[in-house]
Order: sequence, then C-alpha cells, then structure tokens
Amino acid sequence: MKKLLMALVLILCATTVAAQDATAEQKPCFGYLSYTAALQAMPEYAAAMDSVARFQAACDTEMARVEREFNVKYEAFLDGQKDFPRTILLKRQQELQQMLEQNVAFRQQLQQEVKKTETALLAPIREKLQQQLAEIGASHELMFILNTDADQLPWLNTQQGLNVMPLLAQ
Repeated sequence: MKKLLMALVLILCATTVAAQDATAEQKPCFGYLSYTAALQAMPEYAAAMDSVARFQAACDTEMARVEREFNVKYEAFLDGQKDFPRTILLKRQQELQQMLEQNVAFRQQLQQEVKKTETALLAPIREKLQQQLAEIGASHELMFILNTDADQLPWLNTQQGLNVMPLLAQ
C-alpha cells in the first residue's frame, strides 16, 4: 500500500513539474506598450508636430497683434477719459468691452483650430500605429495589447506578456 501511495505522489509531482514547464514555454497571451511613446517614436510624428508648432506660432502672432491693437485703444481711452463727455465715455467703454469679448472668442477659436489641426495631422499616424499593432497582435497570437500610459495599469506580469515596443521598430 505504501508503495502504491509513493508511486501516486511521484506521478503527481512529475505531472505538476511537467505542467509548469509547459506553462513556461507558452507564448505570451497579451502585449503591452506605452502608446504615447510608440506614437512619438514614429518618424511622421515629428513632422506633424512641427506643422502644429508652425500653425500655433502663426496663431500666437495674430493674437499678439490683436492684443496690441486693444492695448493701444485702451491706453487712448485712459488718456482721454477725463476730457470725454459722458456719452462718448460710455460709447468708448462699450467699444472696448465688445473688443475684449471678441478677442476672448477669437483666442478660443484659435485654440480650437490648433487642436483640430493637431487631431487631423495625427489621425493617419494613429491609424498606421493601430495597423502595426493589429499585425503584431495577429502574428504573435496575442489576445490583446495593453496601453501602459497614465498609470492605467498599476501592475503587469511581464513574464506573461510581450513588450511590443521593440517589434514596432522592425
């Protein structure tokens, strides 16, 4: 009876070791990467961001011109407000208020245009990255690829997963 019990224990141990060896040889079931780092590593990214920076600079230049124009009118208002009759004073205040509101709206419009431009320029780059990730996922038979950005993934067992960043460069 003892011999039979010992044989069963040895078989169980051998099976457990074999199962662990098979697990160690398994392919990774998921991939992971920093999506932001992958996007920024793409050669097209730098050119797109240069275009966005040039557009932003043009917007900043125009906004500075509008602000200078407002400041000149405001200084003229301050210099002459003592001498203006009440009707002219109110009219000039109203003009300055309208101009200020228009400038604020214009600044917001420019910011939206910069964001739209950046989104439009990065869209084909993001699409290309998505295609590359899909190809890597399919070729390595991964179930999914995780994005490790912004502390969305507090812990990751790198032994079970595959870092796909080096594969993007290939």
